[in-house]
Amino acid sequence: MYLLQTTEELRRQLIQLVQETGSLSNDTVVELSQRLDQYILAIQNRMNEGKKQT
Repeated sequence: MYLLQTTEELRRQLIQLVQETGSLSNDTVVELSQRLDQYILAIQNRMNEGKKQT
């Protein structure tokens, strides 16, 4: 559950930051996007592990 909550919070922050900066290439936007990517990958990995066990 922690991963999902953190991912959602990062997503909200990213949307807000893009709106504020008006840029997808802003350094802070890119860093936040990369952090979000890491959480998304962690969720996908957990989902895949669950599928392998069933």
